[in-house]
Amino acid sequence: MFGSLYYAMATMSMTNFYKGLYKVTPKSLLLSREVLKEREKIETAVVGLQKEINQRLQQVEAIRKLQQAVKQHEKKIDANVNFTVQVSVPFTNEIKLNPGEYVTNCILCNYTCHFPCGIPNNADKSGCAAITNQQCVICPKKCHWSKHVNVPVRYEQGSRMEHKTLNELKEAFELSTKEKVTTEQMLLRMNEVLNDVTGKVAERLFAMTQSLARLDEIALRVNVMTTTEYIHVLIANEERVKRPGYQDRIEGLKDARTKALIIDAAINNDVALKSPGGKRQPIRDTAAYLETLGKKLRWK
Repeated sequence: MFGSLYYAMATMSMTNFYKGLYKVTPKSLLLSREVLKEREKIETAVVGLQKEINQRLQQVEAIRKLQQAVKQHEKKIDANVNFTVQVSVPFTNEIKLNPGEYVTNCILCNYTCHFPCGIPNNADKSGCAAITNQQCVICPKKCHWSKHVNVPVRYEQGSRMEHKTLNELKEAFELSTKEKVTTEQMLLRMNEVLNDVTGKVAERLFAMTQSLARLDEIALRVNVMTTTEYIHVLIANEERVKRPGYQDRIEGLKDARTKALIIDAAINNDVALKSPGGKRQPIRDTAAYLETLGKKLRWK
């Protein structure tokens, strides 16, 4: 009795299974392979973007601290008296790989573009996830794939404190070492560099959210955040972990958030500028647009 009952249940389950299977839309295995390859490339690009964002945030932190030091030595700078100040400078650290680990390093940039990498042979590096259309999308100079190799080390970027003279600071910020430079000129130049760096942080954050959106589009990732939401997460993480220099990094992220909002507003033509019918309007009154946008940029 029980045997026939279980048999009937099994038969019904298999019947339902095949009915459901019949309704499933067939998927090309080739398409799936291409999607998986695209996912690997996007995820590699996201890792590279995260590295670049962290490096630029460290740069923001260093410039802010340097501005404080310049203000402290205002009289010496205005008198053109040479002095030394402790500043944070970037450096590259080499880390040995374990047996069986492979990497894709750029020999021109001294930069690790993909780790771990599944391609050990240099001749096959064009197939690395960091390479798109023969060019690397990760290294600073976006070099040709043939400039990328597998070696037993990977590179990790960091920062360390060093003493710099006034002339070295001038050179670092492309100011003349032969002419007298005032504190105001140095701070103005530093602000220009700072704005450029925070702008690039915003651009890279936007690129990251675009990449994550593409993963969502091909149904391989869900709950994609906007650029500003992602920055909120980064700020919250900095406030929670509180690593040395976190306050300066938070300020850099807030600057990037402001620029990200401007980018979002430009892309979406700002909801406040839409007509009552919901249609987008061209920006005719720039002053009014900026005033409206400014209200949206006031964060509590």
